Amino acid sequence: MSLHAQLSPEAQARLLSQQRMSTITSLIIALLLMVLVGLILWIIAMNLPSKNIPQLVSYNGTPESEENLKQKKVQTQIERKPAAPSASMSKVIAANTSSPTAIPIPEIDVPDPSTDFGDGNDFGDGWGDGDGSGAGGGFGNIPTAMKKRCSKADRLQRLTSSGGTEKCEDAVVATLRWLKEEQNEDGSWCGQKQIGMTGLGLLTFLGHCETAGSEEFGETVLAAITFLVDKAMKNNGKLGSDFKDNHWCYEHSIAVYALAEAYTLCIKSFGENINQLEDAVMAS
Repeated sequence: MSLHAQLSPEAQARLLSQQRMSTITSLIIALLLMVLVGLILWIIAMNLPSKNIPQLVSYNGTPESEENLKQKKVQTQIERKPAAPSASMSKVIAANTSSPTAIPIPEIDVPDPSTDFGDGNDFGDGWGDGDGSGAGGGFGNIPTAMKKRCSKADRLQRLTSSGGTEKCEDAVVATLRWLKEEQNEDGSWCGQKQIGMTGLGLLTFLGHCETAGSEEFGETVLAAITFLVDKAMKNNGKLGSDFKDNHWCYEHSIAVYALAEAYTLCIKSFGENINQLEDAVMAS
């Protein structure tokens, strides 16, 4: 048999009152904690850096009206003046081929020589150096890129503008004279790689506007052209000293460049008749 103490009504009332106070206090503390946590989270969220996302704006542009532009055509036709007759006697030009005959230059009857650029016997009225050896015939047919090389006055003007002197022109002429003396009897230069070396030598004379009709270097230029033409025609257009050498194509390029330059300057510009030069250029 157990004994239980009985609380008085006053004690029970006080106990119930304490329980209510404890419950209310716990609820208040819980609410305050929730408010505090929410406040902390709000402060953290306010301090975070905000990302500005740019707005993409798109629109449909109206297409521009297309204008029909008329292409202007430039007239490239040049009125060619008749070439003046040469005062020197006709030359027979032939390549070193198996043909036993040579083709002479036909005489062309020109009524009036050109007075704009000299008639070949004038004293500097032609496009020559102005020392009485004007080449005559004018150089109206020469391409624009080549015209300046054919006038000593233009060459000296360009030398002076770039810091050179007249001695540079004298040095070039001296070099051409040395090359003339060093040329082989067959028109080539050097003992090895003659195709490439002859092409370079020929380009040197052509760069000074020396052609087969030049007074001082005409025979040298013609001999070099004839040598290269002969090699091209014998080898079906191929130009090389040794075709077993894989580097022969470099000689071919140099020689074809020289032949094409000679064709443009000698035949197309001055109307010189060089046998098989055009055929060699086309074959190469």
